[in-house]
Amino acid sequence: MWQLIRRWLWFDRAGLGKASIDVETVIENLKSDPHSNDALIGIFYYDNQTIELRIDPDDRTPNECLATARKLLTCFQEMNENALSVASDGLLSTYNENWREYSERREDGSHSEVSRPILDRPTFETTMQIRAVSVIGSMVQFMYSDEGLFHGHSIFVHSIDGLEFVETHAEIFG
Repeated sequence: MWQLIRRWLWFDRAGLGKASIDVETVIENLKSDPHSNDALIGIFYYDNQTIELRIDPDDRTPNECLATARKLLTCFQEMNENALSVASDGLLSTYNENWREYSERREDGSHSEVSRPILDRPTFETTMQIRAVSVIGSMVQFMYSDEGLFHGHSIFVHSIDGLEFVETHAEIFG
């Protein structure tokens, strides 16, 4: 029994135990967004996480956006890795130079200096947690929880050219 559990944990850590996304089920279960007339929302599961999917046609047809969403979900691991790479390129030095050291207020009103470790690229990327992905017209957007890197701000990665990931931008928000 213990060997089965160890093998399951090893597969999960190695990324081999990740289940593929049932793309058609996700697309079929999309609902109208109550906050926007043309947008659709839904969820999917990946790597033991619930991720929100939002589709907003903006300057495209709904069918074009659904086609992009299908492609995105089909190769989600690769697209997520691309987005994490963009986040690292754009925000890792910002974290290491400006956000890892700060003053924290204690209950008694005094302050203490906090200095978190300098992060390398793999640690930075594995710290962030994917929460949502959106197809907005021709753009694709990934939203990550910062898990404290930027004191609770969200991390957004935009690929202006959709799944091509050539014209990209990363930012913190919130």
